[in-house]
Amino acid sequence: MGALAVAPLEAVKGKRILLVDDDALVLSVVREMLEADEHRVETATNGLEALQQIERGSFDLIMTDIRMPGLDGIGLYRAVVSRWPELRERIMFIATPRDDDATRDFLAQTAVTYLAKPFGLNDLRRVVTQIVR
Repeated sequence: MGALAVAPLEAVKGKRILLVDDDALVLSVVREMLEADEHRVETATNGLEALQQIERGSFDLIMTDIRMPGLDGIGLYRAVVSRWPELRERIMFIATPRDDDATRDFLAQTAVTYLAKPFGLNDLRRVVTQIVR
């Protein structure tokens, strides 16, 4: 007997997304995945750049790496929630899992959505759909 075929998840389309990561390859690949679902994607390489972009316009979703030089993802999360509390539910982390107690504690305390790298298109669609629907 063969494996059951799973239908691809129906994608939410056309959202404005800010993607924040210091790795150019991650920015390129994830941006391409998001644009395949007709999202308008802007990118930033650290939290400070992301804050400047958020000041200039609204986003349906902010996807950020946790570890970055300068203002990291946790710092970005805290700054966004402090300045724009209505965006709290629109932030998610994409990151390589590490055994870091402070990060695990932060994620547990805030219950921020977290997607571990590497991930596929259906994983990304599922999380984006949960947040922006």
